Amino acid sequence: MKGTLFFTVRGNDKARKNALIDKIKRVQQEYKELQKGTVNLDAFCDFKNKLDEIENDSFYKLLPTNFNRSIHHMREELEQQFPIAAEPGDLPLVTIQHPSNDDLANMHGMFAGESEDQATRIGHMTLKIHESLDNLAPNLLCDTQQVSLAAYWLDLFAAIRQGNENLANRLLMAIPEEDQILNALIGIYKKQYLKQIIKHTIEAVDSARGTKRINNNDIVYTPGTFELIIRDLATTLFCPTPICISFGLPTHHATGSRASGFCHLNKTAVLIDFLHKTSSEPLSFFIIGTDVNRDNGLCQILRTKQTEAPVCHIDIFDSRVYPQQNFNDITMEFTQSPDIAPNMALWKEGNYEYMAIDLQSGRTNATELHPALLYSISTLKNQVEHAKTNQQKIMLLLPSGWDSHVHETAPCGKLLYGHTMMSDEETQLCRFSDQDLSTFYHEIFSIYLENPEVFKGIYWGLEGGYNRAMYEQQISLLAESIITHFYSQDLTPSLRR
Repeated sequence: MKGTLFFTVRGNDKARKNALIDKIKRVQQEYKELQKGTVNLDAFCDFKNKLDEIENDSFYKLLPTNFNRSIHHMREELEQQFPIAAEPGDLPLVTIQHPSNDDLANMHGMFAGESEDQATRIGHMTLKIHESLDNLAPNLLCDTQQVSLAAYWLDLFAAIRQGNENLANRLLMAIPEEDQILNALIGIYKKQYLKQIIKHTIEAVDSARGTKRINNNDIVYTPGTFELIIRDLATTLFCPTPICISFGLPTHHATGSRASGFCHLNKTAVLIDFLHKTSSEPLSFFIIGTDVNRDNGLCQILRTKQTEAPVCHIDIFDSRVYPQQNFNDITMEFTQSPDIAPNMALWKEGNYEYMAIDLQSGRTNATELHPALLYSISTLKNQVEHAKTNQQKIMLLLPSGWDSHVHETAPCGKLLYGHTMMSDEETQLCRFSDQDLSTFYHEIFSIYLENPEVFKGIYWGLEGGYNRAMYEQQISLLAESIITHFYSQDLTPSLRR
């Protein structure tokens, strides 16, 4: 009959066609279940493979168009949730995450180290990131609204915005503990602490000035604080690449029970605990902290919450600035006395090794790389060889502060003992230069590229850094290093996963 398309389907062909239709129906049901929870990269890749199998079936094009539309719709929705992983074979090694415009707006009024609040500071950083990379590697960039969250998280955010604390707490307690975000959080924090963040966030909702300030204005909550913390953490947890570079609120001063020093929650500690629990292979953790202020909160958590995995933490800071803790103060935190060398000390507590390097001594002569950074790189290389011998993988974490730069002007990085600003002459000796940091990035990325099989990944999280001209220059240098190492023409295909 004219205008009618006839298919000749015989015996086995008909059975194969029906089997494909049944497979599509199962995938459709699986997709509905998938959307009820938080979609992570592994789930995305598994489901995408199933869609690929269906579309590659020779009978797929013979099916009614409603099946084609359904497959296309599911693929399109998932790829919107994971845009950086949408193209097979084109997944980069690096993701750079930054707050969305909505999350930046939720930072207004949060104090930072100088005249800018966190919204202005991180907003300027975000603009510079895009200026540096939009034309060269735009697929590296990801904002915190791109992460897909389960409906129960969105319901919780809505209850907080409505100022309904009782409902918000009930919704928090109803989140299944197998949810990866909640599972990561409760590895370090009790739910009571999460309720406290919700409480202060709602107090900001109800406040006439739109903020809730505690600890002498050291910590500020806004109506969106809880949501932006969750979105930032989720974006990192579900990062589709082995290297995650994160721009957001600082975290390294927060302890396991208290916000401190602009930091509401200790993201690095949460990541370590989560990766240890979920890794299918033995891991060791190596941390290099370069913020001029000590990683006191991170140290407190790792010292008191022991894991079976070894953790080596090199903390480079100036003991004369906030929180003003020298080697004697640190020794009181540990149960054992340290091994001490000039301007350096090592404490051990179970599987946790904490090495403090005090910047106050300064460099004694001109070197290509500051001695503290040089020592860190040398130790990392030793860890790589040790991991090869012991068949472990290394997770490298870099809580990084640009307030240790020579051109930082913020008092939190230069006010000595709470009353005297560091002189320009001393700053030249006791802080990092552009060359120091550029060489440090080069060494880190080179070690990774030379030993990719040894690394679980790299997490680089910005902590401090407050002078705009300085931090914009550092973004340019970091972007240049990323392009040089990961986008050069001779990058081996095997490294692109």
